[in-house]
Amino acid sequence: MRMHHHHYCDDLGVICAYFVSCVVGTAHTMACILGMWCAGLMADRFFRRRYKSLLIALYAVSFIGFLWILCMLDTSTFKFASRVPRSTTQVFVAVSVVGFVRSATVPLLYELAAEITYPQPEGTSAALVVMAEHITLLSLLFTASHVSLTVLNLTCLGGLGLCPLVLLPLRSRYLRMDAEDSFCARSIPTAHHNLSVGNLCAEESGTDTLLINA
Repeated sequence: MRMHHHHYCDDLGVICAYFVSCVVGTAHTMACILGMWCAGLMADRFFRRRYKSLLIALYAVSFIGFLWILCMLDTSTFKFASRVPRSTTQVFVAVSVVGFVRSATVPLLYELAAEITYPQPEGTSAALVVMAEHITLLSLLFTASHVSLTVLNLTCLGGLGLCPLVLLPLRSRYLRMDAEDSFCARSIPTAHHNLSVGNLCAEESGTDTLLINA
């Protein structure tokens, strides 16, 4: 009877751990979707021509958040990790925040790449970003079975910390925006001219009609 109760408790613990993992994973996915959507709104309204600054800030927050997760889940990684408070709720919040912030960098990277490489097609710059991402993922996939989990986590943490350092010396040029603004500046006088000509023709037409009626 005790043996049966012991196995029942073990199975219940596995089910609870699986349920918590599913909830955390779902929260991470929803946070990623929300982060991508909010990134576009923030970039268009508040960070126009400042994508680089926003990306650096987001990567810095991602680095801090991932470090927080590591300290909560693996106390052997850093000496100070044992002093970091931890709970299921805190892990839930940390994973959601990191998912939100890290995913917000994805559309901004595409936009910045399109701006820098203009007048090259946007599909070309997007393909290069995707190719670099998949090369990184494949490298981690093939090396994951040969290194410890701690090394893998530290590699991901180092990658997040390296991203803002790579962006800092980058000269952000918004060539596509310059071209669009220049086109709009040339189009507006033309539109005003066409409108004025149209009004003049309408007035002349109205004058002719009055003369005929007279």
